[in-house]
Amino acid sequence: MGVGEAVLTWKKLGVLCAFTIENRRVEVGDPIEALPRVRIAGEYTQEGFEYLVEPNGGEQ
Repeated sequence: MGVGEAVLTWKKLGVLCAFTIENRRVEVGDPIEALPRVRIAGEYTQEGFEYLVEPNGGEQ
């Protein structure tokens, strides 16, 4: 089964969104069926996570 077929199956089953293993933030225009995610390790604090996911957070 290819990605396109998987997306159609998810939609039929009522899945609203899905995630990939791509390590980056979501950008406008990313398909909700294949959203990237921010990788978090055990040593992050709540504040560190919030910094990573806020607009422009984590960028130098």
